[in-house]
Formats: sequence, C-alpha cells, structure tokens
Amino acid sequence: MKNKRKRYTKVIGWILILTPLWMHVIWRISPRHPLNILIIDKTVPSLEAHEHRSLVWVLRNERYTKNNDELYMLNKDYSGFFPTKGDKEYQIQDLSQYSDAMIDSLSDVLDAVFITDTYGIYADDLPENQISDTTTRLIYGGLRENELDLITNMKEKGKLILTEFNTIASPTNWHIRKKFQEEFDISWSGWTGRFFDELDLSLNPELPAWIPEHYEKQDSIQWHFSGSGIVLVHLDSRIVILAEKTHLSFNLPVIMTTEAASEKYDLPKRIRYPYWFDITFGGQENDVLASYELHTNEVGDSLLAKFNIPKRFPAMIVHDKQYKFYYFAGDWSDSPVHMFWTYFRGISFFRHFLYNWTDINDRKEFFWNYYLPLTRNILSEQLN
Repeated sequence: MKNKRKRYTKVIGWILILTPLWMHVIWRISPRHPLNILIIDKTVPSLEAHEHRSLVWVLRNERYTKNNDELYMLNKDYSGFFPTKGDKEYQIQDLSQYSDAMIDSLSDVLDAVFITDTYGIYADDLPENQISDTTTRLIYGGLRENELDLITNMKEKGKLILTEFNTIASPTNWHIRKKFQEEFDISWSGWTGRFFDELDLSLNPELPAWIPEHYEKQDSIQWHFSGSGIVLVHLDSRIVILAEKTHLSFNLPVIMTTEAASEKYDLPKRIRYPYWFDITFGGQENDVLASYELHTNEVGDSLLAKFNIPKRFPAMIVHDKQYKFYYFAGDWSDSPVHMFWTYFRGISFFRHFLYNWTDINDRKEFFWNYYLPLTRNILSEQLN
C-alpha cells in the first residue's frame, strides 16, 4: 500500500514538473502570426503599463508578431506616454508629428488599431522631479485630430478598429468627440462609473479623494457612505452613489452577453465586472452584443430615474458589416495579469487557479473568462 502511494506521488510530481515544461515548449514551437497592430495608450504612469497590459498578453501568448517577426513588447510597442526610471523625464512618442500623407500611408500598412486609453497623465501621477512644467495639472492626454483621421482611414479601408473606455471622454475635446461619435454612430452620455468595495475614504485608498469632495459640494452634506457601492460621475461633475443595501440588491455591475455573441466568442452569458465603465449608446448602424446591468432596488430605481440614468446599457458595441469596429464600454484592457503566463500554451485551461473568485476586486477573473477569449477570437478572425 505504501509503495503504491509512493508511485502515485511520484507520478503526480512528474506531471506537475513536465506539464508546464511541455506547455512552454509547445508555445515556443507554435507558428507566429504577422499582425501589424497599433496600440494607442496615453495613460501609462508606470512601467507596469496596466492600461494595455491585457492586450499585449494576448498578442504574446497567441504569438502575433510585428513586421520584423518579433513578438510585441509591453513597454515598447505602443503609441503614447512612456514613463522612465529614476529622475529622467518621461517621453511622448505618438502620431502628433505625422502629416496627412503619413497618416494615410500608416492606415495602408496597419492591420488593426486598438485605442486602450486616452485619459492621460496628470501631475499627481508622476514624481515631482519628472515634471518640468508644474503650471498645469494635465500633462498629456486626449484623442487628437490625426489619431481620429487614422481610424477614419482604417474604417474606409475595412480595417479592424478596437476602442474602449475613455477613448472619447475627458480630456478629449468636444469637437473631436462629436466627430468620433458621428463617424462610428455611438453616443457617450457623459456618465462614467465604477464599483468600489469600500466607500469610506479612510478605509479605501483606491477611492479618489475628488469624488467625496465633488459630492459634498453638490449636495451640501458630508460624505457619509461606507461599505460597497457604485459611483457614477457625469462630465459636468454631478455624482450619484448607489450604496449596497440602500440602493442595490446586488452590489456589482453584471455584464450580460447575448446568446449569439456568447457562442461566437466563447464568452459566459453573465459575469460580474468590478472596474471603470461608461454609459455609451450605439446607433442603428451598430449591434449591442453585451450589456451592463445595475441591480437596483426601488430606492435605487428612483435615484437613477432622477438623473435619467438607465439600469441597463451597452457594454460591447459592434459594427461588422462594411467595416469592423468594436467599442468596449469599460476599462477592459486594464488588468494586473502576470506577463509570465504568456509563455505557456494552453494556460487558460488552468485559469481558475490564477485568480481569486471570492475576491470581488480581482479583475483577473474578468481577464481570464471574458477579455481573453473575446480578444483572442476577434484577432483570430484577422487571420482568416
């Protein structure tokens, strides 16, 4: 009996050792797929590059390559804000110096563009010794005219365009926002939101201090919230708080995916979402493949009605007829997923061991179960 247990233990031990080794070997010998994609990210305060980290994870794990046959690199292969180590000032590498002819040529050679974030960098995001101009709070950010020209050209040429949360929100100016909305038949309501597991500012460093400050100015009462809740913020600084138990029957926003989209992209029909989102609508030219749902009670319903906020609104807006356009109405590409796992083929089969499903703040659950299969399937369509 003891010998059988020893043999069993040895077998399990060898499996644990050899499985990741073979997964890595298979990843290394898997074919590479050329895909010339431009990533635009203007919100990179640190080398962690969270705002486009998920996308590069997928590109590397699926072995998509640049024109030089090299895999994409997290801190190199994007357009936008580049932080630096030590006392050196940041760098900005984007399309600002491109002429109209250069933009048109770029749209010819690109296969896809993914705008992951244009919120930008503010003075509070960087050490003082990296900021030469302290007269302005906004250092860099917002969608620019020639970037809009690029994706408009991509649209005309039937190329893949992926955009998400904050592409056209503040600090993008209203003129560019208006042109973008008209070009792609979407409309931002001005509202953004996020779930917080704790609304007590003294207990939650993740809660921006400006939210209680603006709320107190708006309602002329002290910030009194605690426990979890959903914060909704309008472009005009109006703030609505949906607190657990008081306004919510279920504290987290939930993404509901249509049956057709669930089958096509291998997505769960229902998944909780704990991070930033916006309330944006698609016009008749687009399809809504997934929607957010806020589970409010009667008190919460009344509060939403007071501000004309819907409790169900689009999460994924798509146009896939004359051109391919996706708008993800959330900060979906922002995830703390570890880049180490990109080197293992089939690692998603073990995804349930790589996040804590009991931790409602763990965004890796959303990455493994929703973002990864969705992005993987969208990109694979480009190979066909």
